[in-house]
Amino acid sequence: MKNFIRLVVAVFAMFVLSGLTATCQAAQKIVAVMPMSQIVRNGYSSYAADNMTEELINVLVNSGTYTVIERSQLDQVVQEMGFESTGMVNPDSAIEIGKLSGAQYILVGKVTMADVYNSTVPLLGIKTLKAKVGLEYRLLDGKTGQILLSNTIEDQHTEDAITGSDFSDQVVLHKACGDVAKKVLKEIQKKNPIVGTVLDIDSSNNVVYVDLGRESGLQVGELLQVYKEGAPIYGTNGEIITTRTIELGKIKITEVNDNHSIGKLVDKDAQIDRGALVKRIIK
Repeated sequence: MKNFIRLVVAVFAMFVLSGLTATCQAAQKIVAVMPMSQIVRNGYSSYAADNMTEELINVLVNSGTYTVIERSQLDQVVQEMGFESTGMVNPDSAIEIGKLSGAQYILVGKVTMADVYNSTVPLLGIKTLKAKVGLEYRLLDGKTGQILLSNTIEDQHTEDAITGSDFSDQVVLHKACGDVAKKVLKEIQKKNPIVGTVLDIDSSNNVVYVDLGRESGLQVGELLQVYKEGAPIYGTNGEIITTRTIELGKIKITEVNDNHSIGKLVDKDAQIDRGALVKRIIK
């Protein structure tokens, strides 16, 4: 019976993912965000763990680069596997989650710090709220179970409010979680750089066409570095270690289409030719 349920869950996952790829584009990476657990136990830790999970999902989806497995589908997979969804996933369970859900990446983590400090200036009627949040996270490969990223990120958010206002501890804690989630996204994106090629240049209008469309996750307003590869760099045994990179200029994206994007040259004097390489600039 258990094997039958496992088969049903796997088929359901494939059915859902086939629909996702039709609407969200096949090139987007599929991520399973496990509910964040908590190391600290205080009045803020439970809220911070829940909020951190939601903020991580939000930044991944809004980046346009990732498709996140629906919570209901992930819960089904976890229930079938018979372990706590908030537990730290090991390589073996990551492979199982990847197999049943179709996730290419598994994101797990635990809140290591969650606190809010407040101070007031009575004469001015101002109170200051400062939230501090810490997250220890891992990004695992859903196919091999390999740990791709492992890091601890801490951040804080401070807000001033008028004494007696309804500005709450949860508001600043929510914003601190959002700041941490954005830092996690940057680390993940470094593992998945967007790389493309210049298709054409309209020199009279400083317009550049690149072969990165919606499926790449590229968004209007983003910057691309235009470059070409230079001479190779060799190791002591004669093997090629890497190649030099020659930067040619930057493009600011103004339009994203199905199979290409259009941008403006930031440096109008940049010398760029068809076939030059481009990559997303991660700030």
